[in-house]
Amino acid sequence: MNLELGKIKDQEKVRGVEIKTIYYGTPKDKILIWEKGMDLPKARNRIYIPLSL
Repeated sequence: MNLELGKIKDQEKVRGVEIKTIYYGTPKDKILIWEKGMDLPKARNRIYIPLSL
């Protein structure tokens, strides 16, 4: 997953709400990926999350 601030801002405009957090997983079993105020990795750095453990 590659998070970029521009894409978050685009999604806020499309959805009409401010995005404060991004989670990966199900509503009952989720991992915090990003929270407003956190530094984002540069675009060339990527966070890889395995789809199966």
